[in-house]
Amino acid sequence: MIFPGEEGSSGLYGSSKEPFMVPIAMPLIAGPSTLATLLVLGKSHADATGKLFGALLLAWFISALIMYLSPLLYKLLREKGLSALERLMGMLLLMMSVQMFIDGVRGLIHTF
Repeated sequence: MIFPGEEGSSGLYGSSKEPFMVPIAMPLIAGPSTLATLLVLGKSHADATGKLFGALLLAWFISALIMYLSPLLYKLLREKGLSALERLMGMLLLMMSVQMFIDGVRGLIHTF
């Protein structure tokens, strides 16, 4: 995804013409980790429950707006723009996973 093979970048569609998707957006927006974070923040900042709920609704609205406008974004970015965006998101996913791994190793070291 980040470094294409010798045949070049497959772009948005691979050899089977199926869209390439990384399902990380939904768990980060509305998954268990988000709900657990909201519960912890709601418990520690009981006076800001309305603000937390508003922030959640705002994040959902922005995500829904981006998904709703995806055909327009496809027309604006075209194949090369989407391929570049795909690589950028792949790099961000890689950075997030490496950071989570490092945090896990640090937590494991500190328990000993």
